[in-house]
Order: sequence, then C-alpha cells, then structure tokens
Amino acid sequence: MEDTEKQTSGMEEEYILFGIDERTYGIPIGKVQEILTMQPISPMPNTLPFCKGVINIRGTIAPIIDLRLKLGFEALDYNERTCIMVLMLDGEQVGIVVDGVRDVVRISQEQLQNSPTNDVALTHTRSYTTKVSVQDGMILQILDLARLFDLEEAAQHDR
Repeated sequence: MEDTEKQTSGMEEEYILFGIDERTYGIPIGKVQEILTMQPISPMPNTLPFCKGVINIRGTIAPIIDLRLKLGFEALDYNERTCIMVLMLDGEQVGIVVDGVRDVVRISQEQLQNSPTNDVALTHTRSYTTKVSVQDGMILQILDLARLFDLEEAAQHDR
C-alpha cells in the first residue's frame, strides 16, 4: 500500500542538489545543461560583485555568476570541489559557481513546502528560495531562478 501511495501521491520533479556555505540548495535538473570543472574566468569591467566574468563554452560566451556572493555569503577561494553549473535560462547560457554538486533527487509536490522566507516582513526583501523540503533529515532550499537572475533588481539592491 505504501508503494502505491508513493506512486500516486503526485508529480515528482528531479532536482540537482548543490552546496553553498554548508547549506543545500536545489534547482530543477531540466535547467542544467552541464557541469564544468572550474576554469579561468575572464573578468568584465563595471559589473556587480557577484558577476565574475565570462567563459567560452564551445564557442558560446556565457556570463559566470558566483552564487555564493549572489546569495550574500562571504567569498571563498575556489577548490577542487568548486564547479560551474551551466544553466539555460530564457534561451541564454549562464554559468553559476557553486561550492560543489551533491546529488540528484526526485521530490514530489507534496514534499515541498512554501519557504518561510517568502514573507517579505521576515526578510525585508524578496527571497530567492521559494520552496523547502526535508530529504534524509536535511533541509533543502529550492531556488527560484526567475528571482535569482533578476539583474535589474540586484543592481537596485546593491546601491
């Protein structure tokens, strides 16, 4: 009976899990094109601090965002686990630097809860996390990529 309930409990979606500052985040795996080892990033002038520059991905120039900085964490030196997740967002490739990729999991809609940080009164700003889930005793925060990559809002916030 339990297996039947799991199968009929709702739609499941696959998420790729990655770490930033000892926290676990997830994004829909369908948004991820590939995962690259760290490589030299060409800096661009007059960009926001979290915009590290650009890289060449097989002939396509893609911007690279340090997700640690974008989420408000302290900068750290990159290491052997640091990688670039290449995302496809509105037809554009964007690379995000993460501390390390951890896993791919299936999460049903019933396992997702609204993030308490969606309440503007709690955070004084819009949160990049819209859903949370508990997986194997670990809190997983699902990032809202539309909010995360609203660069106009980010520029206003940094002023």
